[in-house]
Amino acid sequence: MSWTRSERKRFATWLAVMLAGGAIGYVYTVLAYPQLGPQAGGPFRGMRAGLLVAGTTGYIEIYVINSPLGARLRRLPMAAAFFIRLVVQTAIVVVCLYANTGLTALIEGGWPADIYTGRNLLSDVVFSLAALAAIHFVLDMRSLIGPQTFGNLVIGRYHHPRREERIFAFFDLVGSSGAAERLGDERFHAYVSSVFFDIDRPIIDHGGDIHSYVGDALIAVWPLATPEANGNAVAAAFAVMDTLKAMSSRYERQFGEAPAMRAVLHGGPVVIGETGNSRRQLTYLGDVVNVTARIEAVAKSLGADVAISASLLERTRLPPGIAATPAGAHRLKGIAGPVEVFVLAPSRQFAPMPGGAKNL
Repeated sequence: MSWTRSERKRFATWLAVMLAGGAIGYVYTVLAYPQLGPQAGGPFRGMRAGLLVAGTTGYIEIYVINSPLGARLRRLPMAAAFFIRLVVQTAIVVVCLYANTGLTALIEGGWPADIYTGRNLLSDVVFSLAALAAIHFVLDMRSLIGPQTFGNLVIGRYHHPRREERIFAFFDLVGSSGAAERLGDERFHAYVSSVFFDIDRPIIDHGGDIHSYVGDALIAVWPLATPEANGNAVAAAFAVMDTLKAMSSRYERQFGEAPAMRAVLHGGPVVIGETGNSRRQLTYLGDVVNVTARIEAVAKSLGADVAISASLLERTRLPPGIAATPAGAHRLKGIAGPVEVFVLAPSRQFAPMPGGAKNL
């Protein structure tokens, strides 16, 4: 069975959470239960408990709460959601600790009654919840600002500005003004949130990183690399369209609206660096960002679902079945010189593209 990129990343995250829990459980048992000693296998009891607790709660957080099944919980007020998660996690911790006691009895022989007096159970539960809070805080931070951004902030990669090349894709919700009027502000917000949730996976699966949400638009970023790798950004744009088409009936039932996206792509050099104080984030500066935003207006005027700049097309090997049609050179507000734009669409015809690139 082949896994998608997002599935591999979720599994790796879950595995890391479980291993972290095991390591924390080992150290905690060494410090809290020195009477067990290494010869009695005490630290390994704690490691097993940590693996069970972190693995179970991590699975629920990563695979259940962050899925369509957990949408109702995510829509609750923060205080209510926190209380529910605390109750569930406490119950899981207690069950896992006693399950680990049973495993210890099977492995070591005899029931280790020396572990769980009421006081020991209380201290182990409290510590487990505190450790889980720290682990899930890191997970929430990664989710809030994006895994790649979080990792770069932690290691300080962009503490000093760096010049690199990036592909930007702007995904804009078509007909959003009319949908907002028909749905009302609250339902429209739920509608946009659901769309962004559903198109996240095809973007991640094709190597993209979600940079930000701006109203009813999403900005995704890829490294500007080889022609084959650059084609992933184009593939992601059409995967987003296909995803929303496949879910159109669900949206019609839930909101009375079938969403459609418009995507524009452009790439080039940008300066990347950390900005802000109370809230740190990575900021991209350069004409590439502005040009991408301006091309969106061109695509809208052309009625195109997907548009790409000629400069990026020259460095991109298009995915199979995708063709590019010239849409002329356009003068964009605030941009010196005209920018040539191509419209991308599914096609069975393969014709030469500028700069030697081809539709494949």
